[in-house]
Amino acid sequence: MERRVSPIALLLAACLLPTATASWLALVSAEAGRFAPALAVAGASLVLLAVLGYAVRAASRGQVAFDAWDGLTLGLACALIWAGMPIARPWPVYLDASWYLNTAARIDADGGLRFESAAMADLDTPELRRMVTSTFADQRAAGLPFPSDSTRGFFAQAFAARPERPDGGLGPYHPPFFASGLALAARGFGPDRAALAALPWALAWLLSIAVVARLAFGGPAAPLALLLAGIGPLFGYYAGQPYAELAAGALLLAGLAALMQLERVGSASPGLAGAAGLALGLAGLCKLDTLPAVALAAAWWLVVRRRPGGRLEGRALAIGLTLPALQGLVLALGPSQLYYRLNGGGVWRRLIDRLPTLAPILLTAAVLIGIAVALHRSRPIARRPALPAPRRLLGSLAVLAFALASLAAWRVPAVSPPPMLSLLAWSLTPLGVWAAVVGLVLVLEQPRPGRGPLGTLALTALPLVLAAPLVTRVLSPLYSARRFLPLALPLAAVLAAGAFLALARGLPPEGLLPGIRPGLRRGLTWSILALLLFAGNQAALPFRAGGGRDFAGGAALARQLGRAGQAQDVLLFSSTLDGMDAGRLAAPTWSLTGRPVAVLGSPRPDPEGLAALVAAWGAAGREVILVTDARQDPPIVEGFDLVEIDRAGVVSQAPAPDPSMPPRMAPLGIELVMHALEPASEP
Repeated sequence: MERRVSPIALLLAACLLPTATASWLALVSAEAGRFAPALAVAGASLVLLAVLGYAVRAASRGQVAFDAWDGLTLGLACALIWAGMPIARPWPVYLDASWYLNTAARIDADGGLRFESAAMADLDTPELRRMVTSTFADQRAAGLPFPSDSTRGFFAQAFAARPERPDGGLGPYHPPFFASGLALAARGFGPDRAALAALPWALAWLLSIAVVARLAFGGPAAPLALLLAGIGPLFGYYAGQPYAELAAGALLLAGLAALMQLERVGSASPGLAGAAGLALGLAGLCKLDTLPAVALAAAWWLVVRRRPGGRLEGRALAIGLTLPALQGLVLALGPSQLYYRLNGGGVWRRLIDRLPTLAPILLTAAVLIGIAVALHRSRPIARRPALPAPRRLLGSLAVLAFALASLAAWRVPAVSPPPMLSLLAWSLTPLGVWAAVVGLVLVLEQPRPGRGPLGTLALTALPLVLAAPLVTRVLSPLYSARRFLPLALPLAAVLAAGAFLALARGLPPEGLLPGIRPGLRRGLTWSILALLLFAGNQAALPFRAGGGRDFAGGAALARQLGRAGQAQDVLLFSSTLDGMDAGRLAAPTWSLTGRPVAVLGSPRPDPEGLAALVAAWGAAGREVILVTDARQDPPIVEGFDLVEIDRAGVVSQAPAPDPSMPPRMAPLGIELVMHALEPASEP
């Protein structure tokens, strides 16, 4: 019975459990319409004290063993966090990456998940409210694979809107678990520093990778996998960005690590199983993309696994999964209905469109699962036999084909959207992808791959393949590649670490690279690893720290807009669906300054429709200030002349929108023009 726990696992618990508890309590109180930061902080503090108490007791019983690999892992994690996100200054991300930040600011301001927009409330008919709603039909007309429902859509580009409701029905678009944690930071540190709440999630992501690698391949694999995942461009860019992928990945990997640890425990441990279920369930609550991996890991444990006490553990795992699943169902039926409807419809549409590509992948996955189940139920193999020649030849050809494909994908033409393999090769370098495939082959060649931590690891890696054809690739590659952060990149790094250790040690027994002396083999292995890390670090340099600040200056620009006119005046922005940037500033301006804002739908309303909007707000005692992009002609409003009153602008940077590889940051100049509306003079 193995009850020893590594210090890195304890540190992960001390980082992840309080953070997840605070976000969860904040979400529950916001759902009740009574956002309670004090309750969330108190609950997180109690959980932290419990973790510390457990750590002290385990240490007193000699169950905590600290070694050099743990120290190296912790040092590397801190260095990567510091390189990716400077703590000493704010990280004002308030334009493209501001969906969660804007939601957090509204949760803090309104005390719940129902947001009160003065600009929307003054419009008394669905027809008027649809003029300032970007509907599904508008999104599809712009080329996005959204459902065809023509009434629901987005208000101010960031919030879910239902124009058919008298109050407009504003709420969060994304599932608000992650945003609720950001709302706590907004209350405590101010909205400019709310993105600093990404720090504990990023640290937990790194530590969870290290824990999974240690369970799979031993102590030396922990710092190696952490370095492989964290030194590349994706973590360098997203460590300081308020996206939910790192948070979802930390929860997903923590749940996977708990399941792997259960395989090592000789007696029943329902508490550990319940914790695994909670972590996996919260991952699904945080990010819809993780649900295939959550379902596969849970199904493998509940259906296939058999051991004494397994029934009790299975019940605990199911209970742990059920709690966040029920909350997710409530969100899907209520505040987050738009998100689930839009994304569910979009994924279903992609499944139908890409069925010819997916069919052989699904068939291959079914065969692999069938083989794993058969091996799981077979008798133990006392000694691993040598691989038969045909199997060895086929395995070598498969690895060679994948390596050549990854190298070819690295050189994708700039004129076409990069395939998923190209994005993964850029994220981990082609050598890293090759090493990950070798690691997966080594795992599947274990005597009984359906048993033990390696079986859980191998089977959970399948969504890495299944989800690849479903990822949107028409946007910036840097933006699309964030889909790898919850699962694909971490597991690829873990498997690559296992492959490098196997190469260095000459494993498996018959040996990799046969005929090469051990010293030369180790030197070759570490040289390849050094080249991989150097390439990953070079690819990450443009995106780290200040170099990767997405739309820096957005907060200052929003505040400048907020000073235009009177506090009660409506700032009416032009749409972003025509390729302009003005509408991006609406939600940040509302979140940071409280000014009433709205964004015109697309296509732009006719002059009579715009006049009706102005009249409706005028009846409520509000003037209208029209904010347009300097590159476009202002619209015509029947009965009014447009008078320029001010200009505001910033030269920032953002992921380049072209699909070329490798991705890059590009200068982004935004210049906005503010127009007052005055009654038209007589001709």
